[in-house]
Amino acid sequence: MALNPIRDPALPSIKSTVCKLPEAERACRQIVDTAPDHAPAWFHLGLLASRRRHLEDAASALRRAIRAQPGFAEAHNNLGIVLAKQGKLPDAAACFQEAVRISPDYAEAHSNLGNALRSQGRVEEAIASLERAIGIRENYPGAHHNLGVALVQVGRIAEGEVHLRRAVQLKEDFAQAHNSLGMSLLKQRKFEEAITSFREALRLEPGLANAHNNLGNAIAEMGRPEEAIPCYREAIRLSPAYAEAYNNLGNALRHGEQLDEAAKCFEEALRHRPKFAEAHNNLGVTYARRGKHELAVRHCERATRLRPQYAAAHSNLGISYANLGEYEKAVVCYRRALDIKPDYAEAYSNLGIVLTQQGLYGDAIAAFERGLELKPDYPEAHSNLGITLSKAQRIDEALEHYERAIAAWPDYPDAHMNRALTYLLTGDFQRGWPEYEWRWKCKDFDARRFPQPRWRGEPLDGRRILLCTEQGFGDTFEFIRYAQIVKERGGYVIVRCPKPLPPIVRGCRGVDEVCVEGGPLPPFDLYIELLSLPLVFGTTERDIPSEVPYIAADPTLVENWRRELDYIGAFKVGIAWQGSPKYRGDRQRSIHVGQFAPLAAVPGVQLIGLQKGGGTEQIRDAGFPMTVLGGQIDEANGAFMDTAAIIKNLDLVVSIDSAISHLAGGLAVPVWLAVPHAPDWRWMLGRADSPWYPSARLFRQTEAGDWQGVFRRMADALTNLVSEQARRSPGTLLVETSAGDLIDRITILRIKAERISNPDKLNNIRAELAALTRVSATRFPAFDHANGLVADLQRINQAIWDTEDEVRRCEAQGEFGDRFIELARSIYRTNDRRAAVKQAINQHLGSRLVEEKQYVEYKLS
Repeated sequence: MALNPIRDPALPSIKSTVCKLPEAERACRQIVDTAPDHAPAWFHLGLLASRRRHLEDAASALRRAIRAQPGFAEAHNNLGIVLAKQGKLPDAAACFQEAVRISPDYAEAHSNLGNALRSQGRVEEAIASLERAIGIRENYPGAHHNLGVALVQVGRIAEGEVHLRRAVQLKEDFAQAHNSLGMSLLKQRKFEEAITSFREALRLEPGLANAHNNLGNAIAEMGRPEEAIPCYREAIRLSPAYAEAYNNLGNALRHGEQLDEAAKCFEEALRHRPKFAEAHNNLGVTYARRGKHELAVRHCERATRLRPQYAAAHSNLGISYANLGEYEKAVVCYRRALDIKPDYAEAYSNLGIVLTQQGLYGDAIAAFERGLELKPDYPEAHSNLGITLSKAQRIDEALEHYERAIAAWPDYPDAHMNRALTYLLTGDFQRGWPEYEWRWKCKDFDARRFPQPRWRGEPLDGRRILLCTEQGFGDTFEFIRYAQIVKERGGYVIVRCPKPLPPIVRGCRGVDEVCVEGGPLPPFDLYIELLSLPLVFGTTERDIPSEVPYIAADPTLVENWRRELDYIGAFKVGIAWQGSPKYRGDRQRSIHVGQFAPLAAVPGVQLIGLQKGGGTEQIRDAGFPMTVLGGQIDEANGAFMDTAAIIKNLDLVVSIDSAISHLAGGLAVPVWLAVPHAPDWRWMLGRADSPWYPSARLFRQTEAGDWQGVFRRMADALTNLVSEQARRSPGTLLVETSAGDLIDRITILRIKAERISNPDKLNNIRAELAALTRVSATRFPAFDHANGLVADLQRINQAIWDTEDEVRRCEAQGEFGDRFIELARSIYRTNDRRAAVKQAINQHLGSRLVEEKQYVEYKLS
């Protein structure tokens, strides 16, 4: 919009001084002082005030002009311009409408009315006004420009381009028209032409901030976001409160993984424009990339509140909820995105991912297939569908979709990696190991970079080789077996591992030296990642190095824990139920400790908790007794050192797929794995054994999510195993007893410990007392052994002890009279009291086994 002066022969001095604002204003003031209703003078005072950006003064002067001359069309038009600058668009539109009512052929007013209507979202009305302006004056560049912008806004982009080209043809130095033409070309993905238009706009007007911003957008759309960054920075320099430029700069920085800087840009955009939905959405996405999923939810949710129909924000909110494991909420978000935008292929793909994580493979496959109907060459959806089909054990179909993903994007690392995992899952190691090397191009994998050459399997001839561990602790325990084979190639083997692991890795077969990730590196000649060694050695399913043990537990710690655990006379089963929550498949493998209840119920079995950290809070709600060895395990001796020694003293380990299961397998201790329906690749398909661990037995879910069936089968197998062991060891009895009998035995041993003086006997008594006391403390941790029932039982057993001593004295002296008879009667009366107290203990502790007595009634004749 441009201010429109009028021609008035009464104002020659004003027109000659129009560039000298103070003189012009004085001249107009002199006129209105003598002629207060002089409309042209008030009109020009309004123009002069507007040029000085004194908008209130301008509006006041123009209203005086209109009051003096109501049919003054130019005054109505220029008042509309001033009101539009003040953001009062409805009032501005009313002024323009009055101007064209007074002067129907007033092209400028029609054009300005079109602009005001467009800014209020009344775009179709705006187009009609702008077409009217051009109908009045065909060679009006401003009207062509405004009409072109309006047409682009309603999606009539090609028509808009025609009018924008006409605008720059009519006025070659029209910088804003070149800028708007660039926008129309950008929307048509004519990137090179758009860039040319933006550069022309900036040649004409270097300070045009939005042209710098738009140029950045065009460059970024061409896949060169790093080149767009200077454009956005210049736009911000010219217009420091330019929220859109901050938002676009944030997107470019995020693309370059400069996540902290990107977040600052989005925050700055929101500082200038707090209700900027796109900036909230983008900040949420950035927080999600940084692992700050709660903050991601907050900002994506804010974006959806600001713009309820913002489909991308709903989809991104779903991603954030999925990252938090709140899959049900994620599904709601994706479905909302699809309600808004039914052809949103990306939302269908995201929905498929979450449904897969919930084990709803059929629904997930349907979601992916719908997304691919909408976007057939969508490589991410093909790859994700492949994952789901693989989990559903539809292997051939999974491989077909990986092929299609790779055909659409030959260098798509995730598709190659997923195909590798499917090959390995099916035992096709020949194709699996080479494809597995694509992991280094995936975002989740941190490739090692050293100046030394990477080892390819050639003889080492005494050279020093660095083996780099990767991924989780379980992967280290599984693949450290290859250290010995590397050593056999003639090398000095150095293992680089995470900070907690050096003590346990140092004792592994074939390891000469250990160093810590992030710490100083010893000299070395070559390097290789641990999980690349199967490729180097051409490992197949038939020749997996399975000689165990290759992990060694410290002998001193093994002996120390043997003494600690000796009191447990039962079949000792170590259990672990939670893995690292950082692992993407943790939801499918980790379980609640309560699932182990069927094993705890097997007679003769004592469960021993091997869980540390996350998951230990579940122990109090387990619902069955468990030996807990204390939170200080592995604290003094290093990670897994005590755990390995404990495992060596167990009869069996039962675990989910976690580091504990790999440690037990590497130690050659029997280990039973609870394996999900969609297993990790190393457990393969349809087998109960593992080629990686000879001591392992696999118990698989028959249906996704069904752990109860797994543990029922384990309990049956454990019952048979314990019974078989008892048959093989005739000197050992595994008998379930009542709580009362256990406490009774403890009180008797306490009396013996006080009254027996023979050192050998006393040692045996104390050992048995210690063992049974530990069993009692483990089985009945909430029972106070100092309470009244125990004290009563101890007094009763002391009385029986004293009475039996007196009976023996009578027998020794041959005294079998009334005194002997009374002592004998007191023994069975006291034993009745003893049985009653034991029964009370059984009831107090809820013992399944109880003591029952029956008395024969005798009558005296």
